[in-house]
Amino acid sequence: MHGEILEPLAKEDEAKVLKDNLGIDVKKLDHYLDLFKQWITSQQHLVQDYNDDCLRKFLLWSKLDFDKAKKKFVMFCYNTLIHEELVSNRVITLERDLKCTEYAYLFPLSKLTPQGYRLTVHKIIDPDQLDLLELFRYVNLLLDYTIHKDGIRIGEILLYDMEHFKPQHYHKLFNIQLLKFLRCTERNFPFKIKSAYVINCHPLLEKGISLCKGVLNQKIAKRIILTTPQELPKHLALQYLPKDYGGDENSMDEFRDLWRKELQANEEFLIEISKRRPTGSVPEEFKAYETEFGIDGSFRKLNID
Repeated sequence: MHGEILEPLAKEDEAKVLKDNLGIDVKKLDHYLDLFKQWITSQQHLVQDYNDDCLRKFLLWSKLDFDKAKKKFVMFCYNTLIHEELVSNRVITLERDLKCTEYAYLFPLSKLTPQGYRLTVHKIIDPDQLDLLELFRYVNLLLDYTIHKDGIRIGEILLYDMEHFKPQHYHKLFNIQLLKFLRCTERNFPFKIKSAYVINCHPLLEKGISLCKGVLNQKIAKRIILTTPQELPKHLALQYLPKDYGGDENSMDEFRDLWRKELQANEEFLIEISKRRPTGSVPEEFKAYETEFGIDGSFRKLNID
């Protein structure tokens, strides 16, 4: 069942959206889903009980390239084992894993675009309170929710509002923790980024944006666009933007309250999936990625200076 906070594609629109944007036939997708589930059943060291909405995302991300989908799924399964500090001991309260919502707006919006993309807004209201590990745990909550509860979607549109970041906050945000987390989410989750818009970025912080581009896949890096709030409607229709940006959607405060309630209402589910672990040896791809920045270990151990 889809999360009610995320409006799904109308059933009658799914076939057209998939065909027009990914060249995928619904019946073929269903056939590949059956094959994918059979393959997972044969891999007893992997987690076995992910739902169909979750598994479809790997097939859509790969455009039905079975080998790519399998590799991404393996990385996804082992992510919880390698980065336990991001998912273990979840407590979905304002005192714990929702604490960053006191100083950050970060959530997907309700409506899909006609092409099947979902917009996620990111805005740190008080950078002085920013705790990256705290923030990353919250992001993982959202990723776990959307990968299991959201239905068919083509990909993601991201909006980063840096209004409150000043030059003195540079090292608080743009550090090895952030770079590793960007690489972690890019490699281990089946989400296609259509575009990422950065607004209100201080000129002295643009170097940090370039730093982030350097650790991402080149295709994704080229989709990061520095723009202004005034230019935003040229990129995103107002009907999909929050009221804070002159749009027709709920305000940021309203969305934050909705998401707090939604995540708390799904606490039992989110805690249960955070405990799922694969067995067997860690894939070589993970070992290479773990040492990529010259540091081996958890986000908690990373030097952020």
